[in-house]
Amino acid sequence: MFDRIGVFLSGLCLVHCLLLPGVISFLPLAATSFLASEGFHFWILVLVIPTTVLALWPTYQRHGDRLPSLIATVGVLILVLATLTHEGHSPLMDQVLTSVGALVVAVAHIQNVRLLRRYIAADQSSMSEDSGAR
Repeated sequence: MFDRIGVFLSGLCLVHCLLLPGVISFLPLAATSFLASEGFHFWILVLVIPTTVLALWPTYQRHGDRLPSLIATVGVLILVLATLTHEGHSPLMDQVLTSVGALVVAVAHIQNVRLLRRYIAADQSSMSEDSGAR
């Protein structure tokens, strides 16, 4: 469930970064909205970090593969960098950093779901083999 929320939040970051500049050019009122503010980046991080931990930690304990956590850490660090340096670079760089960070976090969640599905399938297979041997 948290992986789906994580992918959704990553998608929200992408939509925000890729569509907001166009929306602002057509609707100047959007430039003053919460979506265009620095606060948006901060609050997305407040949602992304715990969602990612809640998604990855319990499933890591089941499948034991650290790769999704490593990928997610890289993605979150990119998002943190984009948020902390938001004012210090061009809007294009902000879009690139946030988009890349969001995609990396989404990849981590998708990889986590795949590993969990493999683990569950292998576990069910071994359980059916065990019951068949009796």
